[in-house]
Amino acid sequence: MFKINEIMVYPGYGVAKINREVTKEVNGIKLKFYELKFINKDITVLVPRDGIENSGVREVSKEEDIIEIFELFCETFKKEFIEEINLISWNRRSKEYQNKIRSGKIKDIARIYKSLKYIEKKKILSFGEKAILAQVESLIAEEIMVILKEEEIELIIKELRKCCDMCLAGSGEKIINFLKIDMKEKKIRV
Repeated sequence: MFKINEIMVYPGYGVAKINREVTKEVNGIKLKFYELKFINKDITVLVPRDGIENSGVREVSKEEDIIEIFELFCETFKKEFIEEINLISWNRRSKEYQNKIRSGKIKDIARIYKSLKYIEKKKILSFGEKAILAQVESLIAEEIMVILKEEEIELIIKELRKCCDMCLAGSGEKIINFLKIDMKEKKIRV
């Protein structure tokens, strides 16, 4: 169960702080909600306290999870994936991406990011692809920002882009070694 002032992740929206508990009357029944204030967006959401686990809300990722994400960036794409990207329509990929974003699983979000960064190297992204790329980039960066206790999301995004680009270019092993040191020092630098 979550507590007031706890930082957590709300699927599709990002990292939020539980500001307070609010009681609202819905259809004559008094229900308790958590008020979530997002750290990088001017949005407040009410989530039913009793059903919070069913909403997909989860704890912020751990340092090990972030290192695994960067390891995922550095894995080579399988031939089947590259063929699939060329064959599957954008509409179908978009639906798959949206479902994964709604799941809130950081590794699924990282796979989307890596895929779109790969596609971006091969062609100009469509408006929809750019929008999803920006969304997943922000979701990943927010979690890294909280883990590292960094206040500048732009700095995290810049380093995230650089790391992913280097991994896609084949320089991944060097990045992973740096990251393992950096995470202990609570920073990312490439």
